[in-house]
Order: sequence, then structure tokens, then C-alpha cells
Amino acid sequence: MTKSKQPGRPTPPRRLVEGTKKAFDLVENGKAGEALDILIELDQAYPNTPEVLGVLVNAYYDLNDMHNYEHAIRRLARLDARDPALSYSLAGAYLVNGRPALAIRTFKEALRRWPIYPRAEEARKTIPLLENALREQAPGLNLSEDQALDLFLQHDELRYCLDHGEYRQGRRVAEKLLHSFPDFIPALNNLAQIFAVEGEFDQAIRTSLRVLEIEPENIHALSNLARLHFLGGRPEEAAEYAQRLKGSQADASDRWFKIAEALTFLEDDEGVLALYERAKAAGELEPPHVDEMFFHLLAVAAYHQGLEKEAQIYWQEALKINPHFEWALENVEDLKKPVDDRGGVWAYPSESWLLASVAQDLSGQLEKLKRTDKKTDVQARLSRFFEEKHPEVFFLAPHLVERGDAEARVFVARLAAVTGHPVPVSAAKGYIFGKRGSFQERFEAAKILSEADLLPSGEIQMWSGGEMRKVMLLNIEISPEPEASELPRRVQALAEQAFQALLDRNGRRAQELLEQALALWPDDPSLVNNLAKALEMQGQSEQARQMIIELHNRFPDYFFGVVAIAGLEIEKGELDRAHDMLNGLLQRKKLHTTEFIALCQAQVQVWLAENNLDGARTWIEMWEKVDPNNPALKTYRRKVGPPRKR
Repeated sequence: MTKSKQPGRPTPPRRLVEGTKKAFDLVENGKAGEALDILIELDQAYPNTPEVLGVLVNAYYDLNDMHNYEHAIRRLARLDARDPALSYSLAGAYLVNGRPALAIRTFKEALRRWPIYPRAEEARKTIPLLENALREQAPGLNLSEDQALDLFLQHDELRYCLDHGEYRQGRRVAEKLLHSFPDFIPALNNLAQIFAVEGEFDQAIRTSLRVLEIEPENIHALSNLARLHFLGGRPEEAAEYAQRLKGSQADASDRWFKIAEALTFLEDDEGVLALYERAKAAGELEPPHVDEMFFHLLAVAAYHQGLEKEAQIYWQEALKINPHFEWALENVEDLKKPVDDRGGVWAYPSESWLLASVAQDLSGQLEKLKRTDKKTDVQARLSRFFEEKHPEVFFLAPHLVERGDAEARVFVARLAAVTGHPVPVSAAKGYIFGKRGSFQERFEAAKILSEADLLPSGEIQMWSGGEMRKVMLLNIEISPEPEASELPRRVQALAEQAFQALLDRNGRRAQELLEQALALWPDDPSLVNNLAKALEMQGQSEQARQMIIELHNRFPDYFFGVVAIAGLEIEKGELDRAHDMLNGLLQRKKLHTTEFIALCQAQVQVWLAENNLDGARTWIEMWEKVDPNNPALKTYRRKVGPPRKR
């Protein structure tokens, strides 16, 4: 009998192999921070790959990032349950991250399987210390030792899930724990947070109120209720709970952070800063009483009070506690940028504003309405939907602009675009025309509103370089495809011959052909317009001028007629009138290439007439992108000077 071949492991993708090797080399050379960028991308593309997770574990360890180290090594240990080093290291990670019950269980399992491993003796010494620490907490719970250990074990698992975003599993753990221990306050508070993240605000509030029935001054419950009512669009109720929170004397290991968290969302910057003195007076300005988040929130509050130097000091304190704290690092780096490139200080990223369910509902509604043609119909229906299902999002819109990160501000711009509701529209415009956020971010938001017909195309003023400056906002599709001609075949042939004659600078021949065409088809504006050009070419300027005026009177919407009249206004020095006419053309959604070129040339002429070289240069740059070989560009470029440096 022939022995069957066992299937081998599939060949890994080249990107995976090369990326892992590069990251490994970086970690080996003391560049773990650089390696992380590669590893996180690989982990997302190829999840649960042992080679990637192995290097990721080492990178986090070298960076002393024990939070992410714990998550990575737990995932790796599940993939390779036969490696004693992983089990002992995972127990150590639980210990460092304050999960003693999980550490005990993992150490005991490691000792059972690998009793003579080099780290076994250390584990044997550690387990009794951890068990004694848990026993000290157990008496107040009125539980047996086994019951207490089971409770602590489940609670450690719940906190792990919450800390690492495993909310579905965390909810199952919490519900199981509370089935056995229904009045265990920490689990109730954690479950309330999970409900909130999942968009179940009513459930979250009910759960927090259950805590207050058991312990009326509970810091976590009061903080959660203040935050949830604010995020739910009920600021008056939020303020009431915040006031109770400030006066609470209940004990909590992270009381200062939890108070600061609620006050930060309520934009009570003075209240947040006052906590520093209270914590100092209590002798609780060091871990474990405060952590990096507390100092981060102090920094944000100080910045919003105009105290940038103090904010920098608080962020440095946060980074002393956790040198890899991304929120502080991102804010500090942002403040180092030139003013026009700054995104703006923020306390919490967009996901902390609990908008996940809103975003899901928005996607679902857009999918339902994708066959609706009229943009205004879509906006009206979505506006009604959110007024009925998520009114809180309209309340939050201005707060997201003022206090959120760049992603939150983009969310507001998109919300304004799809709903047309006056509140997010006003908030988005306040952002676009304000100083918060980088110029590029605000300009992108302006384009979003323009595409939704909530901002007109054309010249707008935006804050840039320390002052309000004119910028050009276009929402025009430029197409090289000509519209189908409605001219009879004979007339079309004459028109094409005349156009070629104009290109050849033969005005007389063009005039002859166009007069023949007009005799056959007298009401076509393009024929009249080209005849005026033929007359101009022959020096008959006044006759051409009168023809253009009559053309515009007969066909006021004819594009080239409007451009020609704007040119006459420029000649007369009526520059405001010329701007108005040309800006009116900018509201058209689609232009042929020849129309856009004519518009660019007219815009250059009016800006030059105003001696505004920047304005003329902007239009020349747009012109060059569409028609780079146009001979007129060279002349205009000499007048305005070289392109601007980017």
C-alpha cells in the first residue's frame, strides 16, 4: 500500500515573508517603533499568523507597551498552546496589567504542564502572593474563597475584553458573571460601557442607574450617566449627574480620571483643571491614583483655556507614565506643525463619541435610497430619519467640530452633505470657515458640501496663513465629449469648415461660411458667436461687440455669450460685474473642455485687471491641467510669474 502524502503548509505570500523579515530585523536593531508600522499592517492583512504575532510580541515588549503586549501574546499563546514560554509570559502580562486572577490561573496551568520550566520557581513564589491579595478583597463580598476567585477571574476577563475592544465576548462574560453575582458593581459599570459602545444607550443608562440603587455616590456610574446623557443629546440631565459626580465622596481607584472624563465631554474645562489641585491635596498625583489619561485630559482642558504651555507640561507628565500613549503623542506632534497644518487638539478620538450605531444606520439608509435620483429627496428623507431615530447626532455636530478629532469633523461634513439638515450644515460651515483643523482638511470638507450643493462653486474665503484668504472651490465635471449636434447636416458641415478657418486665422473665409450657415439656421448661438469672432479677426470690433450684446440678449444662458459679455465688462473696468457673471458660470455642474478653457482665460483676465496675481495664477494652474499646450498660457504665465511653491 502506498503511503498517502500529507498536505504541506501553503506557501506564504511574498509580501508576508518579506514584511515579517524586515520587521524582525528592525526589532533586532533596536527599531521596534519602526517595525510596528509594518507589523500592524501585516497583522490586519494576515490575521493570526504566528510569525507576525511573534515579532509583534517582541516589538511591544521592547517598547514596554504592556497593554498591547498582553493582547498580542494572548493571541499567540492560543495559536501555539504547546510553547511553555508563551504561557508563562502571558501570565506575566496579566500580572503587569492588573489581572491577578487571570495571572493565577495561567501560572497554575503552566506549572501543571511544565513544572520544571526555568520560570516555574518564580511562578510558585508569585501565586501565593496574588492569592493573599485577592483574599484581602474577598471579605467585603461575603463569599467563599472559591466563589471569590471565580468572581475575580470572570471580572478580570471582562476587563480584558473591554480594554481590548472585544465587546461581544465581554458582554457574554458580564452577563454570566452577573447571573451569579447580580449586585457586583464593577461588572455592572463595565457592562454599561459595553452597552454604550454597542449603541444601546437606554440599556447602558438603566444599568448605571441600577448601580446607583446599590451605591448612590458611585463614581463610575455617575460619570457614565453624565457622559451618556450628554452623548445622547440630553445636556441638562448630564449636567445634573456631573454636579453629583463633583460632590461624590465615594472611593474609586481611578476617581480623578472618571470625574475628568465626564467633565471633558461636557466641556467643563475649569472643572477638569480644578481636579489637579484636589488630587494634589489628597496626595494622589502619582500612579496608581492617576494615570496617563488623567494628565491627557488636564492638557486638553488647559489648551482650551488658552494655557498651551501648561498643556504641554501635562502631556509630558502623561508620557512619563506611558511613553507610548498615542493620544498624547499625536496631540504633542500636532502642536509642533505650522498653524495651517494643525488638526487641532482633541481629548477623545471619534470612536469614543459612540457614533458606531449612527454610522451603521447611515450606511443602511443610504443603501435603501441609492436608487433615489434626486439629491434633495435623499437629504430630506435622511434628515427625517435622523430626527426620529438619532436626534442626538444633530446635538453633537457642533461639539464634534469643536472638540473632536479630524475624523469626527469629516463625519459632521458628510452628515451635513447627506441630510442637508441645518444644524450639521451650520456646524460644518463653521468648521470650514473657522480656524480649527488644517487648511487641507477644511478645504476637503468644503468640497464635500459643494458636491452636495450646500456651498456654491467659486471663490470663497478661508482661514489660511494667519488671515482670511480667497480660495477657489470648484464642483464641475469637465468632459472632452461634445454634446450631440442639433444642426442639420449641411449647416453642421459649414460650421465645421468655419471653425477650421478661425483656427487658421482666416476671418474672411470663416465669415462667408458662417453667414451661409446662419441663412439656413438663424437661431443657433454658436454660429453667431463664431461670426462675431470672425469679424473681430478682421478688425471690425464695434460690429462684433454689438453682435455679442445682441447674442446675449437673445440667449442669456449661452455659455460663450456670457464669457464674451464678461470680457466686455472687463474692458469697461466693471470688474465686479464681470466676477458676478463668471462666478455664475461656476455653478454649472458640467462643462465641455472648451468651455472650461474659455472660463479660465476670462478669469485670468479679470484677476489681472485687478492686479491680483495670486488669483490669476490659480486659474492658470487649473487651465494648464486641462490644456497644457495652449499657446496663450505662455503669455499669461509671463505676466504672473513662476508657479507657487508647494
